[in-house]
Amino acid sequence: MIFNRFGDLVLDSQADGELIIVHHLGFIDQSVYHLGLTLNGAATQVDDTIEATSPHGTILVSDRDAGVAGIIYAISKNIFSPGAAYTATPTSVGSLDFDTGVITNVVTGMVSPHGMAFIAEK
Repeated sequence: MIFNRFGDLVLDSQADGELIIVHHLGFIDQSVYHLGLTLNGAATQVDDTIEATSPHGTILVSDRDAGVAGIIYAISKNIFSPGAAYTATPTSVGSLDFDTGVITNVVTGMVSPHGMAFIAEK
């Protein structure tokens, strides 16, 4: 789970193929939104979701079942859009459109990506 740039709590509902977004957590006007997720037009489960917090940085992803001890990948690009979301699907990491729930693959061919973090650079 993470807090997004708006202060909403975002939880991966893994096998349900959705994110649960809690707006105004703990306040009288708290509300909950379920965002269905799709990859290549089909519902998909996710394990972890992060947001870029800086234009420059690196996404770290643990591919826990790859090899004997797993692999940690570093995903970087010239410029990230602050607030852009990325999520781990069963075999890939993709960019996530928070308006539609559509995931677009960025890195494919992983065995079992879990655990992601965005490390901002100055």
